[in-house]
Amino acid sequence: AGREAGLRTFCRLDNAVQLGLNGGSYEGVCPAQIDGEFRRRYQFGYNVYASHGEVIRLENRMQSLEQRLFRLDRDEDKRLRDANKEDDRRRIRRDFDDERHHVRDELRDLDRALYRAREAARYAEWMLGTLR
Repeated sequence: AGREAGLRTFCRLDNAVQLGLNGGSYEGVCPAQIDGEFRRRYQFGYNVYASHGEVIRLENRMQSLEQRLFRLDRDEDKRLRDANKEDDRRRIRRDFDDERHHVRDELRDLDRALYRAREAARYAEWMLGTLR
């Protein structure tokens, strides 16, 4: 009886969206007559949750790479001060320039991915709005 009462409370269509938005999982426990619509609404909410998570993940990675660029500049300056020979300084500059180039390439790729992720998030939000 307690399980049935819990399912009646849980298996409301308005709860499906909120479950998805919170990143919860749906285990298919609702009655067959509403299961399909519950799943559909849950998925709309979950798509918003997942797309926002991807945006945050990409933003964090970009921030990490920007900090890496700052550290490369600082580390290069220190290594150049410690180098005694001009050949060593040229090698140090080349190595750091190569590393900065790789980091900037990744930042460029992340910027594109972030644009696509933000578009996906906007679309997921728009789709969710069609339910309301």
